[in-house]
Amino acid sequence: MTEATIAFCVLLDGLADAPEYSVTDVSDFYDSAFEYSRLLKSMESTPEFTDSEKECIQRSFPIAIQRAAENTNELAQNKSTEELRDLLLKIEVVTKDIFNVYQIASNGEISSDVNDCIQKLQSEHASIQQQLA
Repeated sequence: MTEATIAFCVLLDGLADAPEYSVTDVSDFYDSAFEYSRLLKSMESTPEFTDSEKECIQRSFPIAIQRAAENTNELAQNKSTEELRDLLLKIEVVTKDIFNVYQIASNGEISSDVNDCIQKLQSEHASIQQQLA
């Protein structure tokens, strides 16, 4: 699992450390989060992280999730119905599975900023669902 976690950490660091980022970067974050979640589910056990992996997740996830929350609305613009359904799945993965990874890595210490971003993404999710209804 470490190889996959390292790859995911590199992506988190990239999005978190970028002085400028775009919806494409956020889209890449969603894609990688989705793939990482699939790997985690195939393991059928609670992930364990090295200290450096925990540090990376604790440091970079809050910034990455903030950037996702800020750009998801724009990312959803001009998408086909199928693309919106795909985005819904990826938002669910980030707000549930990847958020759970963050909770594990941070020993359950979640800042109010991270919780606010998760709520904003859940609101975006609900808005997209209404669009599709």
